[in-house]
Amino acid sequence: MKKLNILVACEESQAVTKALRKLKHNAYSCDLLKCSGKRPNWHFNCDVFKVINELGGELQSGKKVKVKKWDLMIAHPPCTHLSVSGARWFTEGKKPMHLRDDAIAFVQKLMDAPISRIAIENPVSVISLIASVSVFALTN
Repeated sequence: MKKLNILVACEESQAVTKALRKLKHNAYSCDLLKCSGKRPNWHFNCDVFKVINELGGELQSGKKVKVKKWDLMIAHPPCTHLSVSGARWFTEGKKPMHLRDDAIAFVQKLMDAPISRIAIENPVSVISLIASVSVFALTN
């Protein structure tokens, strides 16, 4: 099996990253939050788009990492403003619509990242209704 460079976006727990590391992949988590998974040497504590654009960067441990390319990104964007279950808060005017629009723009930017394989995890949401799904499945 080929060892892949995998970026796990929006993951501070490192659960997915650890599972991918057990499979011998070169996996790194990335989140604005510090990692709770106790592996700061596998965690970028910064904006995910910085890590994508720079093909790596400084890990939470202080070590610098560079990859030739990201082979796969698995993203877990926050679903607070995307899920269908919370949509009524926007339609009833209890939450400003720009929060949902910003969340959709974030997901669209993840989908448009220059990575050949992208998987985005989210519950039933407005993503499929609004964002143009350019890359949404794992392919060879």
